[in-house]
Amino acid sequence: MKRIWVLAVIVVLVLVHGVAFGQPLDRSTINRWADSMEEIERWGEAQADLYGDDDDFDDSDLYESFARAARDNAEIRRIIGRHGFSSGDQWAQLGSRIMHAYGSMQMGDHAPELQQEMRRQMDEIDRLPYLTPEQKQMMRQEIQRSMGMMEDFHDAPPEDVAAVRANRGRLDRLFEDD
Repeated sequence: MKRIWVLAVIVVLVLVHGVAFGQPLDRSTINRWADSMEEIERWGEAQADLYGDDDDFDDSDLYESFARAARDNAEIRRIIGRHGFSSGDQWAQLGSRIMHAYGSMQMGDHAPELQQEMRRQMDEIDRLPYLTPEQKQMMRQEIQRSMGMMEDFHDAPPEDVAAVRANRGRLDRLFEDD
């Protein structure tokens, strides 16, 4: 179960939509959210069918996936309530903000090298004689999509990124793959 969440987190970090900016991020808030995620992961590992088919997790909208999990599962609602969240929407919005800022922080650390590498790959595609024009176009589109997603990281509020950076160790442990 944790691997599914970690994979989704990696894919979704650049695709987060519907982010709310109501309450400021601080150590306590981030820790409450991380505590709830750890408890949900522990509980989820014991549930063979927590989310049913893996296709039920919408990796294009993390907020909606979290909110749906809270709406559809009473135990998740109880867990997030125990951690001080008044609703699944509040918990999902906060989680989206944390993960968006985390992705921004991670990307910010490596953005110049990644952008340079993607530009190099774009230049190299045309020199690959074994690819058809359609394959080359598909590869170019994928690289352009990735470059666009990287740009999305830059819109995380600086104060959210600063709060997440101050809690980096905790979040790194939460998101690491077993």
